[in-house]
Amino acid sequence: WSWWSNSVTYSFYTLICRLALDLAGIEYTEKIISFSEWPDKKVQFIANGTLPFGQLPMLHIDGMDIVQSTSILRYLSNK
Repeated sequence: WSWWSNSVTYSFYTLICRLALDLAGIEYTEKIISFSEWPDKKVQFIANGTLPFGQLPMLHIDGMDIVQSTSILRYLSNK
């Protein structure tokens, strides 16, 4: 797993979503938001409706933005 050796610290929820993507063979592009830029990005994403709950991870797939790791995993399990 190429992501295992990455020097970025991931939450458990992000890791299980990434693992599900890898196991399903779904290619993805990761966008990392640093802790220092998160407060500003969070306000921006809530305001524009990208992150309705103000939480990560978020998966953009099939024209949808899916938030909440359980929802992401549930969607991926049907792929």
